[in-house]
Amino acid sequence: MQTGFNLSIDTVEGNPGSSVVVPVKLSGISKNGISTADFTVTYDATKLEYISGDAGSIVTNPGVNFGINKESDGKLKVLFLDYTMSTGYISTDGVFANLNFNIKSSAAIGSKAEVSISGTPTFGDSTLTPVVAKVTNGAVNLE
Repeated sequence: MQTGFNLSIDTVEGNPGSSVVVPVKLSGISKNGISTADFTVTYDATKLEYISGDAGSIVTNPGVNFGINKESDGKLKVLFLDYTMSTGYISTDGVFANLNFNIKSSAAIGSKAEVSISGTPTFGDSTLTPVVAKVTNGAVNLE
């Protein structure tokens, strides 16, 4: 099992009543890349309204290989699978996903809305060997 790979959610700033993009990044990708990813993102649904999720620049063939589903308010499932199982794996560091939120007008200025990885994320490299990610959670700081 490989270790040393990083999954991080950025901390960004935004104003109540506006929208914000929260990047999810991968770094420390090994030469064997990432062929599978399955993890849950939780967010503070009292302050944030999920709008959409878009594949980041490092995702190959996102129309086939990538998906984000809102499971419930405050909970998103993120999936990636290189359907070719040979050529579509993620091979470089960078933005894996962009999470688009509206900041609720009722959110208090000076507070923050956590955006976190919940549970243990599951990743596999191009040989389907499990890869353990070090997780860094993020937030939306409300100005």
